[in-house]
Order: sequence, then structure tokens, then C-alpha cells
Amino acid sequence: MNLKAEHNLVASWDELPHWTKGYLGNQHRWNELLKVQFPSAQLIKWGLIKRVYLLDGRIIKVSFVGSGDSDAERHCLRNEFEMNQVCEGKLWELRPAFQEKSGEWEMLKLDYLSGHTLNQLIEINQAGKIRLFSLIHALLYLSWKGLSYKQLRGRHIFLGSDGHPVFIDFGGSKWSTRREAFWNNLAPIKKEKGEWHISRFGYLATCILRQSFQRSPKYSDSGEVAPSKRSFESNDEIIVRLQLGKNREDLKQEPVKGSLSSSTLFRAWKQSVVDWAEAFPEQICDVFRWEFDEGAVIWGGDSWGVIWDEIRRKIEFGGKRVLEYGGSMGLGPVHARLAGAESVVSLADGDAAQRVGRNATAFFGVDQIEFRTIAAGNLERPAASADIGLALSLSANEADWPKVRDALAGCVLVIRRTRQGLEFLQADLKSTDHG
Repeated sequence: MNLKAEHNLVASWDELPHWTKGYLGNQHRWNELLKVQFPSAQLIKWGLIKRVYLLDGRIIKVSFVGSGDSDAERHCLRNEFEMNQVCEGKLWELRPAFQEKSGEWEMLKLDYLSGHTLNQLIEINQAGKIRLFSLIHALLYLSWKGLSYKQLRGRHIFLGSDGHPVFIDFGGSKWSTRREAFWNNLAPIKKEKGEWHISRFGYLATCILRQSFQRSPKYSDSGEVAPSKRSFESNDEIIVRLQLGKNREDLKQEPVKGSLSSSTLFRAWKQSVVDWAEAFPEQICDVFRWEFDEGAVIWGGDSWGVIWDEIRRKIEFGGKRVLEYGGSMGLGPVHARLAGAESVVSLADGDAAQRVGRNATAFFGVDQIEFRTIAAGNLERPAASADIGLALSLSANEADWPKVRDALAGCVLVIRRTRQGLEFLQADLKSTDHG
């Protein structure tokens, strides 16, 4: 596949910034891998060189082989596979399988776990369902094997059918001496940056003990009290606000690490995202999570990579006219153009959202995108109807869906984002698919 030919509707290939070319090249690499290995798999966690898919009840972790200093860094999934093998049949059974293409990629397959993470159980006052001695037993076993478990977080611990904890992510964990592993895994407090803090184990142990002695709401398998499936991304306002705090701190750092993070265009886009979210806190759920190489990151709620992957694998944008209603950090219009859309018109409430879109367009280096501000609630309808309508703003869709629907009524197909996933609506706005 010739990337220049595929994206020849976007300005000129040679005029695109190197980071946009890098993104397109990396996406092409993933497309080719998926086409050969598992074309129907669902993307559930997006990354530049590491991604997680779901297919036929199995989790598929895939990583392009890196260039780290150690063998463990270069072959992170092989390392995870070996750690899962140590636990298999002793602590849990996830049927780990490993596959690789030497020098190119690695793949780890595990059984998918539905149900509750420890984080979810803590939120609904049910953490006492995991007995503390079971968690300690698992960590003692890992320590005896010399395995320092790095990902000791509530979101990486599942409650198995037998009531025992199951660790689902060994990323970054390492082999060490038993003494080092024991201290890393089970120390209740640790010294970080010159100060003593409660450790991850200490926090989780405290939550389990406290909730074991509290009156808990009646457990519900129906999901009315407790969530029924794993949440891979989060629109929790508290989390997104904390992440926006990180964005603000990143913008204050001097000197800035990485050429992309210090790019004037990137910093202008990131600053406008922070300003927009602070000016309109009710739209906090419309701040997406996005990242590039060199640590250039915009933290938010839903992963834009996951959302866009589902859209582009179902919809062909080549030569189409696109109309967007509601802000999407400029990512909707930009990626529609990168996918070959002929033109994009983006309608947004207020100058702040429009500024974010314009900065995204400048950063990615695309053209044929027009941003219009809807003043005082008056909608200036585009002269011609569009082929594809994008309704990717949760705040706009939830606040006044009829208004959004009317704005996109001339579109042949409308893609609507909801908290349950994406809906693909035909011209009569009847749902044809729900992700």
C-alpha cells in the first residue's frame, strides 16, 4: 500500500509534518499486521507500539519489538508470558500463549476476564470480597519466585470465580532476588522522592480490611449495583480533571523533554485543549486521550485511538464530504482528512472549541477543514449536505440530541458517540450498529 497515494487528498505528502507522517506510517504497520493475524479483533487499548485486542473470548496483547537497553525491554511480551507461566495453575488459569515474528512483533494471548476489578469493588464498597490473605498469598508466591510485580493497582486485579485475586498485567515487572521482590510486593510503606508514602499494597490492603468490616450493599450479579464488564477507558470526571492537571504541569515544565513535546504547534494545541476544558467544565468528557512518541501526551477520558479505530474500520472516508457537530479536539476533522475525506466542516459552540480545532489542524498539517462557530444558538447550515456526519461530543449529544440530529439531518450517515459506544445511523437516523 502506497501511503502517499492513499492520502493524496491531504495537501501534499511532502508538506506534512514529520510527526503526522510517522503516525500514518505506524498506522499502516498495524493495518498490515491485523490483516494477516486477526482482522476481526476489537481494539480495546490503543498505543503507538503496544495494543490490546479482544477476539473470541481471548485478550491479545501485541507489541512491536522495541530497542530497549535490556532483553526484557526489547521483548516485553515474552517476559510477560514467562511470568504468566509461573502463575498458571498455581495462582490462576488464563491459558497463556505466545507467538512472535523475530525482530518484528510479539503476541501474548490470555483468557478474557469479565466481572469486577478491585478498583470497581472498592468504588461500590465490595473490596472485602477479596480476602486479604489471598492477596498476600499471591504476592508471597511471586516474591518466592523472585518476581517484582510493578502493576499492583486495583484496575489490574480481578476477582476470580473462586474469590481469589487475578493479576492481568505484568508489564514492567522484573525478575529480582527474593528479598527485593518481597520488599517491592509487600512493603506497606515506601520512600519516594525523599518522603515516605503508603505503598500500593498498603493502600489496597487498607481498603480490603476497612470494607471487610463495613455493612455493604447487597451484591448484584445483574450489574445494577456493580459494573458487569471491564472498563478499559474512563470518562470519570475526577480522573479526567487530574489528567488535565498533568497537562497544565507539562506546559509549565522547562526545559521540555522531547522535540515534539517542545514544538510550538503541539504546545499551542495542548494549551487550547486545557483552556477550553477549564472554560467549559461541563464538556470535560469531550477531552480525549492522545499520545505521540517522545512523551508528547494529551491526557483525557476516552482513548481517541480506540474510537477512531472502530470508525475507520467500518466507514470509508475517501472522497467523502464530512460535517461535524460538537467539538472533538479537532481530531475528528483531522483524521477524516487523513483518511481521505474531500472536505470537512466543523460546527462548534463558541470560539474556544473552534480554537482547539484550528490548532489541531495546524499541528497535523492538513487542509480543507472549515471551522464555524454557532453564535447564540443559531445554526448556519452548510450549503450542501454531507456524506458523513460526526456527532462525537458526549456533552452535545446528551444535552440536546434533537439539535445535533437536526444539524446533521442532511448527512447520509451519522456516527453518534454515547457512553455505551458508537452508533452508526442512516439518513433516517435509525441505528444500524451499536459498539
